[in-house]
Amino acid sequence: MAFVRGTFFAVMAMVASNVVLAEATPAAAWHDTYKCALRQHEMLTDYHLHASDPKDRGLLSSLLKSRQAASGCLSSVTDALGKLGLGRLNGELNTEQQKLSRALTSSLDTIAAKGVPENAVVAEMVQHQIALVAGLTGAAAELQGTGGAKISPESRQARELALVMEYANQRYIERTTQIYPRDDSAEPTIDELASRFGKGLVALRASKKINDAQRKKLDSVQTRFRFISSSLANYNDKTVPFTVNRHAHSMVDTLGELAQELESVK
Repeated sequence: MAFVRGTFFAVMAMVASNVVLAEATPAAAWHDTYKCALRQHEMLTDYHLHASDPKDRGLLSSLLKSRQAASGCLSSVTDALGKLGLGRLNGELNTEQQKLSRALTSSLDTIAAKGVPENAVVAEMVQHQIALVAGLTGAAAELQGTGGAKISPESRQARELALVMEYANQRYIERTTQIYPRDDSAEPTIDELASRFGKGLVALRASKKINDAQRKKLDSVQTRFRFISSSLANYNDKTVPFTVNRHAHSMVDTLGELAQELESVK
């Protein structure tokens, strides 16, 4: 496990040396909070891929990088919340992140030693991740409410759609690569998340505030979604995790770009 720990801290040092802190404004913090929620889903997606093939050094490297990104963005978000007078939210966020990190480290130790994770630890890890994402989206709501962040409805819709897709992707990757299924009955099913995404995408595209160039971007998202929708709907039969992961990330990136563009929409 020395390699994993050493590589993780090396990545942290490399990325930290290139961080440029932006001015904390309510709108910027709102967007960063949503992006940080995405980073948590991305980290768990990379974890499930690594757990499915522990000998693949590339998958491990991806996990270590996404873990650093998930941790680093939370530090930036909590710093911004403190500067904007919402530091009372940081305690819960930091607590869940610490619990998630401990569970992840424990699971990586087990995978390194035994080749497979312990189901109870995976369940604990996912529980803390869900709580952390809920805390981040709650913080975003506070920023838009009492925090004074002025966010257009269309920009908010784009961010929420990206989050739904990344969550669906994480759930799909877990379901199609796991060795020992955990009890996920309390969470939305993958096909429910896919349905929510599809309906939301149609609604956003229909907005009169969307211009032709932005509508073309949404059309590209729709094309990718149609390509993987049958896999998401039939996740017990069609297992193409790397294909779904690739298209999901592309859709999330496009929606993120669109959310930034729509920020100026009034």
